[in-house]
Formats: sequence, C-alpha cells, structure tokens
Amino acid sequence: MAKRKGRRRTPGLVKVGQVWHVDKRVRGFGRVCESTGAERLEDAEEYLQQRIEGIRRQLRPDYVPDVTFEAAAAKYIVESEKESIALDAEHLAKIMPYIGGLPLRCIHDETLKPFIEHRRREGRKSATVERTLASVRMVLSAAHERWRHFNGEPWLRAAPIISRVDWGDAQPGYPLTWTEENLLLGCQPLHLAKESVFASNTGAREQEVVQLRWEWETHFPGLGAVAFWVPASVTKNTSRNKEGRYLILNSVARAVVDSQRGLHPDRVFLYRGQPVNSMNNTAWENALARAIDNYSELIGRPCPERFRSVSPHDLRHTYATRLRAFEVSEDDRADLLGHHRRGVTRLYSHAQIAKLVAAAERIASLGGLDDRVLSRVRREYYGY
Repeated sequence: MAKRKGRRRTPGLVKVGQVWHVDKRVRGFGRVCESTGAERLEDAEEYLQQRIEGIRRQLRPDYVPDVTFEAAAAKYIVESEKESIALDAEHLAKIMPYIGGLPLRCIHDETLKPFIEHRRREGRKSATVERTLASVRMVLSAAHERWRHFNGEPWLRAAPIISRVDWGDAQPGYPLTWTEENLLLGCQPLHLAKESVFASNTGAREQEVVQLRWEWETHFPGLGAVAFWVPASVTKNTSRNKEGRYLILNSVARAVVDSQRGLHPDRVFLYRGQPVNSMNNTAWENALARAIDNYSELIGRPCPERFRSVSPHDLRHTYATRLRAFEVSEDDRADLLGHHRRGVTRLYSHAQIAKLVAAAERIASLGGLDDRVLSRVRREYYGY
C-alpha cells in the first residue's frame, strides 16, 4: 500500500517541540535562526515570508529603517550643545506618551493633535504648547538634515511642516513706566535687579540675559561702544541664515556689565556665584507680589490688573516703548530689538553701530522722559 504524502513543508522551517523555528540562509544577509512563536505551520510560513521580505527591504540601497521618535529625541538631547537643552528635554518628556513609540515618518499634525487638544483642555497657554512643538520640530529637523543610516540615507527623508498653535490667549505686553520699574526694582534682590535693568536697557530676551557670556563681548575702537554678539541659538532668530544679533549697550547697561566683571570666567549674570537659568522664577514672583502690595501707596493710584502678571518679557516691551517715545526710527528699533529684516545684513559698519548706540543712549537716564509721555505711547501701542 502506497504511503500517503502529507503537505510539503516550507524550506527553512523546523519544528522544535510544539513550536516552529526558522533556520534559513538569506543571500546577502546570512543565517537567520529564531523562533516564529507559532504552533500552526500556516502561521509559521506567514511569519517567515514577512521576515524575508523585511530583510530584502533592508538590503536595498535606499532602505530607511524605522526609528522611533523616542530614540531620536534621546539622541538629540545627548548630542545637543544648547545651553537650554534641559528645557527642551522637559518639553519632549511631556509629549513622549503621545508620540514616543511612533516612527519618525508618522509624526505630523494629525498624530500631534491628541497632545495639543489634551493640553488645551488642561488650560495650558498656546505659547506653552508651541514651545513643546518647537522642540519636536528641532528633533525632526536633525533627523532629516544631520543623521544618517549606514547606507547614507537620512533618518527622515523629509521633515514635515508642523502647524503652529495659537488660540488667541496671549496677553499683550505691559511696558513699565519708570516709576513702575523703580518700584519693581526696589522689591527685587540685587542679582535679579541687575538682570532687569540690563533687559530694560537693551531689549534683551530672558534667555539672552541669563545665557550672556563674556566671549560674546565686542568693543568698537574709536566709538567707545560695547555690544554683545548673541548667537542665533539664543536669539530665537528663525531666518533662513540663522544669524545672531548685537545687543547694543547704553551707559546703564554697561554699568551693570562692569559690576559683574571678574566674578565668573564664562557667564555674566550669577546667583551666589553660579550662572542663572531663568529670571521668571520664585524671586521674580515674590518681588512682584511686594510691588503689587505697595503700588497704591507709592504710586498714588490703584494697581492695574495687567501689572499683576508682569513678566521679564515685559522689560523688552518697556525698552521698545521708550524707543518709540523718543521717536527712534522703526529701522533702528528693529535693529536694537533684533527683529529680522529681509535683505539686511548684520555686519554693521562703525557708522551704523554709532547710530544705534546713540539711539540706545537716549533712554539711559532713568526718569529722563516724563511718565505721562510713556503712558500715552503705551496706550497708543498696547491699549494700557
């Protein structure tokens, strides 16, 4: 009696106990030995087919392995030389439960939407959510522009355009009058008061102040002028050329800087001998609370509601408002504030530097312009 023939087994599959295993050589790759985890032959054959197809894709010269966003973010944090990388790490940690396990190619507006909607329901400001998304963009940009696989292919073939979020909840700026500034400064500890005076006399952003380095200091012979060249990584410059910008110092800002010389080899502003990381901290909040309590008594009118939430960024608005009040031209204001102007180079001539220093010097004398003039300009531009 002839022996009945069974179903022909797929080459490369071996049954060990109740489970099928792969034992197969793949040309150009080598030997594959692993368990399929399947007890049924049909399931094991499907596993083997998918495994071989995956290997063949890897052997193609244009193959791009899937890298998770979590792995890319970790690489970005480890390799970054940014002073503010700790802040980026905090923001990336917040979004990791939503997209950490996704391949880079799957990060786009739709996969980010659950995070954005959840943060909005929590009552977070759109600016806060936007800072998190900015960190995501930086990771994706690095994966596209800098990082390469073994075959030269980028980790991400094209960085997606991630839409900005803004649900119209940003508070307008609150430029301080000189009386209000003096009240706030009088309530601040010395190290914070120096940072505040520097900001209101240069228009520097918070990170430009706290990260200010001596190596950025620039002297202009013959002008008696001093400036700091702040790199693009700190200035928030988003132009294509990613230029830095000059912080032009008037005599008040120079006096603040001179008082810090010799205290630290690298950084200008310190607290108890160590570089500072922020201005908008507990010290700022405590000083503002004291200023609010004393506002009516020392200034002679009720404390405005908006003053109760004054932040370090309002010192930049203060600087801009004073420049307007002294009728400094729009172009000079843009240069002093570090606003990007298309087609304008940052390689200034001595004549341009002298012009900017003269403009900045016009507001160097605290109280040099009547508060009523500043209040009028403030109402005109900010509605206060």
